[in-house]
Amino acid sequence: MVLHSDARINRFEEKAAFVPEGDLYRYATPEVDASSAIEKSGVVDLTGKMQPDGTLDWTPPDGKWLVLRIGYSLLGITNHPATPEATGLEVDKLDRRFVKDYFEKYLDSYKDAVGAGWMGKKGIRYVINDSWEAGSQNWTDNMLAQFKTLRGYDPIPWLPVLTGRVVESAEASDRFLWDFRKTIADLIANEHYGELEATLT
Repeated sequence: MVLHSDARINRFEEKAAFVPEGDLYRYATPEVDASSAIEKSGVVDLTGKMQPDGTLDWTPPDGKWLVLRIGYSLLGITNHPATPEATGLEVDKLDRRFVKDYFEKYLDSYKDAVGAGWMGKKGIRYVINDSWEAGSQNWTDNMLAQFKTLRGYDPIPWLPVLTGRVVESAEASDRFLWDFRKTIADLIANEHYGELEATLT
């Protein structure tokens, strides 16, 4: 158990899609005192102040500041069930470039096994994509740009919400997290399944 002295988003890990959860509507964040919420205008993007060695070159204005370093990495979860030679890390399902590359290489392994003449009308004509056992994915290389395109606003001032902090208000923060999950869902539909359909047609 972790106790916090400042306001936090109720079940933010699930709402930010760090772990799968079926019903998030029952976990609304109770309204918090305005003084304990972060003002959106007070969020400063320090990305341009980061040096190649990871140090921060920034002198903050007077006041009390919280510096959040946000990054992403693989979870190390492999696909399963699968034969040993087919076991490995999952493809990035939120970026069609990676899905296309993976699937073309996957189909090439079939061509190598049966010959190009046995692909398509005279041979292998169908591929089933039916399950997802590798946990949750909530980020991709171009997530910020995709969010802005799909939702129509800049997610950067809201990123502290992904760490459980309340920005503006509990309701506004929960609404951002809904938009975040909706963006993930749209990317899975368009970038993963949409690219599979385009590759096969």
